[in-house]
Amino acid sequence: MRQTLDQDDTPRVYLVRSARAGLAKLSPLRRAALTAGFQRVGSELLHSARQVEVDAGWKRRTWPRRRYPQQCYARTTKYMLQHLEIAGAQLVHGMIAHAPHFVPMAHAWVELPGNVVFDGVVQAFFTRDSYYAVMRAQPLDVYSGLETQRLADFSGYSGPWEVSPSVNVGRKR
Repeated sequence: MRQTLDQDDTPRVYLVRSARAGLAKLSPLRRAALTAGFQRVGSELLHSARQVEVDAGWKRRTWPRRRYPQQCYARTTKYMLQHLEIAGAQLVHGMIAHAPHFVPMAHAWVELPGNVVFDGVVQAFFTRDSYYAVMRAQPLDVYSGLETQRLADFSGYSGPWEVSPSVNVGRKR
């Protein structure tokens, strides 16, 4: 599951199996370019948004030296399910459009009490205001821990979820 990187201070990039398989099929030059791109995942966020120190319980089962490109739904849902004891935590599905290209894309993050945001891709905690400013975040759907658990159990995957009006979980912000 791990993409091997330099042994220096470079964070380790973890890819899903299908991404690793696709990467293996590329020419060495293209593979190197894509690998370099994966290494840059989250760099704008990590350099521009204000990171915060949080309670040790909130950091439990997080991996700040790892990056998980294209795994925002899986990583944030996992965080929520592993931290159901955090009163007021909310899983957010929305849109982001960050520098340098500002291309809108679907994304997921966790909002915690005290205006703290956890981003599962970079495994780091930020002030809500700085996260929203850097990522140009626009929330669309918000789920409590129990709603997240019900939807993950019901659907069998970590989102995004198409919540029908007949299912009384998930709500628009």
